[in-house]
Amino acid sequence: IPSFADLELWAAGEEATSPFANSLTITNKDFSNYVHRDRDAIDIAYGWWWVGFRDNKRQRWELNDDYDHDQVKGGEFLLAEYGVAVDFSRMKGLVEIFWRGKKDYHVTLASVSPRKATRFGTSVQITQSGLRGMKALEQSD
Repeated sequence: IPSFADLELWAAGEEATSPFANSLTITNKDFSNYVHRDRDAIDIAYGWWWVGFRDNKRQRWELNDDYDHDQVKGGEFLLAEYGVAVDFSRMKGLVEIFWRGKKDYHVTLASVSPRKATRFGTSVQITQSGLRGMKALEQSD
């Protein structure tokens, strides 16, 4: 998780001693969404993307060198206003991205995964509602 140390949400203005985020989203199974801006407390968001393989014998998702982004069709991460996309099919392994989720319109496009594999995606954010909750907790003392 990136450090958001300049966020002032701690009591009496004391500085954060560790990174903080109240929202960790994990997506898979050909997740897609609509063009949107996030309702976050700060401008940036952070995420990871990787491809996992489902081992049916072990009943869990695993990393497997035989499966990577080039086998998942589509699923690009698009920054709509700029016409710029992260084309995961050209990437290998773990992909790490910062983006301005609160400021820029963005979208994850539809994808099609091979049988037994999927692209996982994550986002780590400080949401407006989470910040309001922390402030309310702080004020309840």
